[in-house]
Amino acid sequence: MVTPGHPIEPGLVSVIMSNFNTSRTYIREAINSVLTQTYPHLELIIIEDASTNNSPLEIVCYQDPRIRVFHNEENMGLAASLNRAMRHCRGEFIARMDTDDVCCPQRIERQVEFLREHPDVVVCGTWVEKVFETDAQKTSKKICTVLPADREEYRIYLLFGNSPTLEHPSAMFNHRLLKKYDIKYHAKYRYAQDYRMWVSCAKHAPCAIVPEVLLKFRRHSDSVSAAKRDRQIEYAYQIIQGQLDALHLTLPDDMKEFHRGLFKDRKPYDIRIKKWIEQMITANRKYKVYHQKKFERILWFGWVRVCYFALRESKGKKETLRILCSIPILRYPQLVSLYTKRKNHSKLQVKEENHG
Repeated sequence: MVTPGHPIEPGLVSVIMSNFNTSRTYIREAINSVLTQTYPHLELIIIEDASTNNSPLEIVCYQDPRIRVFHNEENMGLAASLNRAMRHCRGEFIARMDTDDVCCPQRIERQVEFLREHPDVVVCGTWVEKVFETDAQKTSKKICTVLPADREEYRIYLLFGNSPTLEHPSAMFNHRLLKKYDIKYHAKYRYAQDYRMWVSCAKHAPCAIVPEVLLKFRRHSDSVSAAKRDRQIEYAYQIIQGQLDALHLTLPDDMKEFHRGLFKDRKPYDIRIKKWIEQMITANRKYKVYHQKKFERILWFGWVRVCYFALRESKGKKETLRILCSIPILRYPQLVSLYTKRKNHSKLQVKEENHG
């Protein structure tokens, strides 16, 4: 189990973070933002993952009894360190936090309120403000992700990658449900442990996002996502294949990019995508891994989306007709809906610009 020997203390929130060579300024801001939360009943568990810089000196400066620090004898990586932290958690809820991010003052309070109102939810994230830092400038933008309310639909989207994503540093878990379903991080996927975690969570219980910006999420040259991007993508394909195994399918090499970006990027029109979708639908009908009607609706929407963008750029009636004929007739309402939403969105943007 995730936390053997540690009884859950109602009302307590265990905030977990792992430090490896974080800037002393960043880690100080992160710790202070936890200790000054409007929700007072918390503990902060820090795993010092064998740092080679002076960041551990910043941690030992704190004398707050709510902080507990554990040292790894050698660098274990984030997933293994978080699993170690969870084994020491006593809280009813477990909140994630990175050592270079900053919690908004009411973050813990808002997420506790949400999980109390939704006791079936295993994990909830929040909207975040991503702060992009370079030597030359500092910019930011708000990320307001919306997850499908239906757990089964979220499971289907996860088959195609970590999008829409629940921002990992904003996550808060229901400790009881983690124990019930024996959910933990998979150290095998060192740079994509969050994606694999959402797959595990969604398999058993609903996941959600609190629609408020409650975390400032730093992105800089030392971030894992920036420094290990290629490895992240490699692990993402492994996680996708792990899900496809249940359908007894192997992701073709020439479909990898199309598959992972089906709902995220504007992919060029390629009839192979349609054939791959038909293959997955047939496999699911046989092995019953996902709800069939929802599976077909979502996968065909992916193809309709590809066709929609192709139609916008099509040259001539012949090409337009070829694209339209590749859409199953029963899926035309999805194309009309997509066209209407995009058109209304464009009008709204023009209106806002004129108002500005």
